[in-house]
Amino acid sequence: MSDFTDILSDTQTAIRLYIAGRGVPLSEVDDIAQDVFIDYYNHQEDRPADVEPIRWLKGMAKNHCLRYFGKRARQGTFLQELSEILDRQDSPLEDAGTDGELLNALKQCMAKLPDQQRELLQIYYGDDDRSVDRTASSVRMSVLRLRDALRTCILGRVQRNA
Repeated sequence: MSDFTDILSDTQTAIRLYIAGRGVPLSEVDDIAQDVFIDYYNHQEDRPADVEPIRWLKGMAKNHCLRYFGKRARQGTFLQELSEILDRQDSPLEDAGTDGELLNALKQCMAKLPDQQRELLQIYYGDDDRSVDRTASSVRMSVLRLRDALRTCILGRVQRNA
């Protein structure tokens, strides 16, 4: 364990710089470096004795960077294809009628939400700079679910009025 700790303290800066130098966004460098060191810790015995740890770690970092960019490329392709599919489809709301109907339906659906959820949406989308005692991912998921619930509610109201 102390051998790993020594290698970690001696190489972590160089590995982080190496990852950043390969074009990984700075916000992702620490995560990838952490994955590299976890992999190294789990597979220390695979390193040949004649290979320096920094060289081995850079090879692992290179592979993690390649995986990162491959994953990002697949996500981009998927999102682009999804966007094209959605652009081709007509939204039920586009055929629903005037914007006034949609706005009234939104107001009615918002009024049905509990105060805490309505306040969360106002903080998230408004100019309010208050913070919420939740993690960013938790807030995003809550807002995503609320948006889906509002969409369903609005569709139901518009279809009933049509």
